[in-house]
Amino acid sequence: MSTKDYSYGIPDHPITYDKIDPRFIKFDSRAQRNLNKARAMAIAEKLVPTALGTPIISQREDGQYAVDGMHRVYACQLLLAGKVTVSDEVLQAVQSITCEVHSDLSMANEASLFIIKNKESSKVGPNDEFRIGVLVPHQATFAPS
Repeated sequence: MSTKDYSYGIPDHPITYDKIDPRFIKFDSRAQRNLNKARAMAIAEKLVPTALGTPIISQREDGQYAVDGMHRVYACQLLLAGKVTVSDEVLQAVQSITCEVHSDLSMANEASLFIIKNKESSKVGPNDEFRIGVLVPHQATFAPS
């Protein structure tokens, strides 16, 4: 029996997938968790642009706000502000990121969307990480002789 509760409602509304400059995405902790800057810095230091995923944004009258993916968006902002040294290739890749943009949502709708998206996900447990991780090629940390 599933313990996930999907009783949170969100009305039909426009959704688009747009390329957005992450520097202009804002954050509002009223409808999601608080920004953990140390967590975002750790993400920025190891960011793999092709694994960034698709942050969820709410288009409000006064701008675009992260609803889900806030730490990944802030990591991109840190990179673009030069707070973390990365390759030019990574910097180029985060200049514009694909986001799922929701329009015409109330603050309550944004909160519902955040809860639903985060209840759907579950962390990878240590056993699964080990089992799946054996497939990942690991780079040697020493020069061959």
